[in-house]
Amino acid sequence: MKLFKLALIFVAAIYLSGCASGAKMKNMTFQGEQKSYFDVLNDNIELSNVSGGQKTNPLWTSEISSEAFSGAVRGSLQAQGIIV
Repeated sequence: MKLFKLALIFVAAIYLSGCASGAKMKNMTFQGEQKSYFDVLNDNIELSNVSGGQKTNPLWTSEISSEAFSGAVRGSLQAQGIIV
């Protein structure tokens, strides 16, 4: 019985140590060298709503939420000077 309890504690510890965390917006944002683009591109870019993402369930797999992806795209475009 003592061996069973130790095994159960061991399995629970391994299971709980592997919790998933959500994707972070700063890790998805492009941070490379700023390029130059045609002015016509700057005047014609607009972001709309992003959907289809899922929030991360800590007991399952890491996912990308719609809000995090939208923020990463917006941050990447702002870093390149394409949108304000």
